[in-house]
Amino acid sequence: MQYYELVCTAYLLEDVHYTYSNQMLSSFINKAMFLDGELAERHKKNTFKHYVFSSLFPVDKESKTYHAGNVYVFRVRSLDRNMILKFKNLFPDIRGGLKVIASEIKVQKYRFINELTTITPALATVEGKHWIRDDDIILLQERMQINLLKKYNDFFNEALQPSGSFIQGLYILNHKPIALNYKDTKLIGNKFKLAVNQDECSQRLAFIAMAEGLLEKNSSAGLGFCSAK
Repeated sequence: MQYYELVCTAYLLEDVHYTYSNQMLSSFINKAMFLDGELAERHKKNTFKHYVFSSLFPVDKESKTYHAGNVYVFRVRSLDRNMILKFKNLFPDIRGGLKVIASEIKVQKYRFINELTTITPALATVEGKHWIRDDDIILLQERMQINLLKKYNDFFNEALQPSGSFIQGLYILNHKPIALNYKDTKLIGNKFKLAVNQDECSQRLAFIAMAEGLLEKNSSAGLGFCSAK
């Protein structure tokens, strides 16, 4: 098992506040998908798209704004090598607030993970509402596990049978919910640090979190993009 990461260097064509940056990247990636018949069909289906993308890096810490004329980096990950290859070929032809001027593909093989940290906020929907830190933490852990199991099963067509939670410990890193703009609404998420259990099933789920993101809206809004130790 391995995932593929497309590291993109992009020249920004317009100023964008960080709360709108993931929406801009989502639109950019969608434009690329509609230029390819197979990717366009995948985009239209109401199923897992099997990719996740990061925010732009670095951000101006004072203004929280990405500035036109500057160069930034963003990353797209997937278990699907063909998708990443297509993105690499399609991105230079897309204009949508930025221009990709260089990219490279990195391969990350399956490895042991002790800890996951979400770089972009992660979002869970409970009874039509966004989960916040005052809600049920056990329910949140269950949602994380179920979501990763579904992604694994959908991609590999193989059902994992966990004996328990893949999460040994869960910590909320932000003091108040993080709001990002998306399609005339706001997505409310949180940043988490997860200690991961050492058994094989838990490790596979942690690797899926790295490859495809934690919880919801990984491909549509770049949420749940993770780093690992």
